Amino acid sequence: PPLPPRSCEDAKGATIMPCGRCRQLLWEHGGPTMLIDTPAGVQTMTEVLPQAFGVDNLDRVTNQQEKS
Repeated sequence: PPLPPRSCEDAKGATIMPCGRCRQLLWEHGGPTMLIDTPAGVQTMTEVLPQAFGVDNLDRVTNQQEKS
């Protein structure tokens, strides 16, 4: 099942952006349409992490190697 929407907060409760490592994990487990609450409002992971590296990139490399 997909991950539910997420939000990150600082010690005072203000919404902040997830760190880079967290963004990658959210992309891998939540996918491009997962919703993240950001300081700019609710955004999809595609908006939060444009040009993300994911399983599709690995599949392309694997398929190229199989053709060689």
